[in-house]
Amino acid sequence: MKAEIVLTARVESSRLPGKALMPFAGRPAYEHSLSRLVQSGLPVTLAVPTGQGIHFESGAKRWGVRLFEGDPDSP
Repeated sequence: MKAEIVLTARVESSRLPGKALMPFAGRPAYEHSLSRLVQSGLPVTLAVPTGQGIHFESGAKRWGVRLFEGDPDSP
């Protein structure tokens, strides 16, 4: 069996819009999670809603993870 880590992130939120992109200790908040997950040695995919990938492309490239954009309303 193959294992993979999937981290979900989005820009839109009712309580704190853009939370994943907010700077924290010099980099966007979601990149702190990516940096730790990459250390596991397992493949990591960053999953974001369609149309929001542009906000996460540079971080995905920086950490060498796959970026997946999908319909947020699909099951």
